[in-house]
Order: sequence, then C-alpha cells, then structure tokens
Amino acid sequence: QARELGLPAGLKRRLADAGHHDSATTDASGLAVCGMVGEVFRLSRKEKQVARHLIRGATSQEIAERLFVSLSTIKTHTKNIYAKLGVNKRLQAVEVLMKLDLA
Repeated sequence: QARELGLPAGLKRRLADAGHHDSATTDASGLAVCGMVGEVFRLSRKEKQVARHLIRGATSQEIAERLFVSLSTIKTHTKNIYAKLGVNKRLQAVEVLMKLDLA
C-alpha cells in the first residue's frame, strides 16, 4: 500500500485528488504508484536534473555550479520539486524521488 511506501500525506492527497483513490494504495511493490505519480507529478527536464543531484547529496551551490546556472535558479527548481511532491524538506524529497524513481 502507498502507506507502506511511506509516501508523504501531501503526495497521497495529490494522488487521490487526481482520481487514484483505490489504485494509489493497492500495489505494495510501488509499481502502480510509480506509474500514477509519473502522470500526476511531471517534473520538467531541468527539475529531473536537479533531482538527480539532490539524490546524490549535492548542495544547492554544487548543483548550480555543475549545471552552470545561478543558485537562485536551483532554489526555484528545488522549491518546485518540493511542491510537486508535497514535501517541505530535502530529505523528504530525496526519499520520495528514490522510492518512486522520479529522477
């Protein structure tokens, strides 16, 4: 179940709001949930790049330097990722990204 995957309440709520009430919680392996999240939470190409660096533990400054963009741009992408995933902290975002293979 989605609950067993440890999905944040905000993410479960967005899945439910998108009409995935039952199926969002039926697959304990996470496979069905992953597919639905891909539909509901579309990360842009740049957000996926930032997400991959977040998973690797890079700081915002390191990500900015690697992607040749400003720190402000990375903070914006990170904020957008958090909003799409329904989380408030980097660790929560990394956990969701890893569990749902979104990066």
